[in-house]
Amino acid sequence: MLLALFLAQSLAAAQPHLPPPDVDVAKGRVFAADRCGLCHATGPKGASPLRKAPPFRDLHKRYDIDGLAEGLAEGIGVGDVRMPEHVLKPEEIDNLLAYIKSLSPRGR
Repeated sequence: MLLALFLAQSLAAAQPHLPPPDVDVAKGRVFAADRCGLCHATGPKGASPLRKAPPFRDLHKRYDIDGLAEGLAEGIGVGDVRMPEHVLKPEEIDNLLAYIKSLSPRGR
């Protein structure tokens, strides 16, 4: 029994991170490019146009990505006057966070 549980957990850990079926990573990518790309590098490569703005592929190093959901729903603020306050709809949040996770190692 313990061996079966161990094998099931090992297989689950080996599976790539997949977003829930109702989340659209491609829509998250488009949203990121359109609404965030003036300041942030939103793709897997390249520098941010605004040096202070962290690339999306590195956000997992600074933040718990799932923890950003509340801030995005209420209007994320970072203390930089150049960062506009964005209030996102739940679907936009899910798509954007799924896209950000797709950029980081193991979908964190």
